[in-house]
Amino acid sequence: MRWSPLAEKVHQYIIRHSLAGTGDTIALALSGGLDSVALLHVVMELQSKWHWKLAILHVDHGLRPESDPKESAFCRELAATYHLPYFEKKLELLKPKKKTQYRSLVKNNPGPESLARIARYQAFDVWAEELRCDALFTAHHANDQAETVLYRMLTGSGIGGLKGIPVKRGIYRRPLRSILRSELEAYVHAKGLSYCEDPSNKNETFIRNRIRHTLLPGLKTMGFEQAEQALARSAASLEEAEDALHYYTGQLVREFISSGETGIMLKLKGLKNLPVYFQKTLLKYIYSEILHFPRHISEKQLEQMLDFTLRSETGHRMEILGSAMVKEREHIIWPLSAEPDHSIEISCGEGEYPIDAKGGMLKVSIENTPVSLQVENPATAIFSMHLLGKTMLLRPWTAGDRLRLFGSGETKKVSDVLKDEKIAPAKKKEQKVILSDNKIIWIPGIKHAEEYVVNRNENRIVKIQYINGEKR
Repeated sequence: MRWSPLAEKVHQYIIRHSLAGTGDTIALALSGGLDSVALLHVVMELQSKWHWKLAILHVDHGLRPESDPKESAFCRELAATYHLPYFEKKLELLKPKKKTQYRSLVKNNPGPESLARIARYQAFDVWAEELRCDALFTAHHANDQAETVLYRMLTGSGIGGLKGIPVKRGIYRRPLRSILRSELEAYVHAKGLSYCEDPSNKNETFIRNRIRHTLLPGLKTMGFEQAEQALARSAASLEEAEDALHYYTGQLVREFISSGETGIMLKLKGLKNLPVYFQKTLLKYIYSEILHFPRHISEKQLEQMLDFTLRSETGHRMEILGSAMVKEREHIIWPLSAEPDHSIEISCGEGEYPIDAKGGMLKVSIENTPVSLQVENPATAIFSMHLLGKTMLLRPWTAGDRLRLFGSGETKKVSDVLKDEKIAPAKKKEQKVILSDNKIIWIPGIKHAEEYVVNRNENRIVKIQYINGEKR
């Protein structure tokens, strides 16, 4: 069967950007709107070539009680039509308790769109882990890219923001990113496909809708008739530029940043000779990748840190972003004792618990004891019901941490376990441990401890999944 021109275009785009492989497990985010319906039908066209194992994911945010249930029913029916596994979650974000669950993980006074996005992606992350997805397709297209670039341009984003929506980020892939909305509309109408109209897309109280319905059409009346394509090309060029900068940044990180007994150290010799962009990038790297600062660092804060780094006197100290910076003769030092506390206490009970600003979470469930107590997925662990109701502490591992190894009962340092597992140094710094009663019960993704072990006589178990937010 011959593909449609749109399917052929998407097929070539998937190949060019290595978005998926033959036979991969692919999840599709389906809202029921025109874009995601078009994506689903294009993917079904391509199945004769790619032979993917497909699943449909749908999130009902609970923000539009008058239309959300209809969209969910539509998505269920569409999945059934194609005989595809279907996963649905209702979030009820209008409820204050549900809002509070996500509000701490986004910017101050987050709007409903921000809350919906982080909640939606947390649900996607959980499903992706359960399905062991190779990729998760979303229906972002060229118009979305143009609107994103314009919005970020007008809010003062740097290169990282101006490159727009990445074609790949972790398991998330955007196979329609080069496709215009008009092409999707033509495809859907030519095939007579049904889809759901989201009335909120016309509500111009949302800035994105004002960009879509007022700003972009205004640019076209001024003669910029292909504004979306032009913005997409600019974003692609910036994406290539950032890749090159990122490559060079890796070399600079190895040259200028180190850690020792006193803390994190930034070498001063040669730093002044670097372009300002790389000076700031090294500071951002320390806060985001090493200290795991959870929020956006403003340009004003970066200027403060850079001014202190280059112009303060030896022995001076500055408190900023919850950490201390100390100027020494040859280094700026972030003392280990001044690192922010990233520990999180969780009372062990069924639920989903956000653990960082990147969408990471712990999912706790009570289930029947499986036939085999061997857990294949290292990001999942099972425990005795004696853990239920106990306080668990999730924190970064520290020097001197020890655990009793499951099976042997041998006591071993966490540092030695990570070394034996050949964990890369950068990942080693980020590794978390989970404790209860001051004992390590699990190194997520690495090793189960000889604590709260399931007894064969138990009919029920506590299952914990560690969802890494950086994969989305």
